[in-house]
Amino acid sequence: MISADDKNIRKAIFEKLNLSGFSDIQRERILSKILENVSLKSSILLLDKLNEEDREEFSKLKGQKDVDDFLAKRKINIYSIVDKAIVEIVKDLKGKVN
Repeated sequence: MISADDKNIRKAIFEKLNLSGFSDIQRERILSKILENVSLKSSILLLDKLNEEDREEFSKLKGQKDVDDFLAKRKINIYSIVDKAIVEIVKDLKGKVN
């Protein structure tokens, strides 16, 4: 499972995709694109967990502390959501390669 550190997210993706055969530049490009997808997928998974009222409240949040408080109040672990997004995206990518 990933943690709050972006490097751990990159490491998790790197390990799950086995990108060791690529150059550093290629890896960075791949990871950058995948991180965009992880961000979008995580947002979708988070919004799926919220009811309409919570979605409206969430859309009005201004800063990271507000977001953290919102998630804590609702007992939502954003890192497990991001981890799930990574797993789903990697699974999809591996399916397309095979």
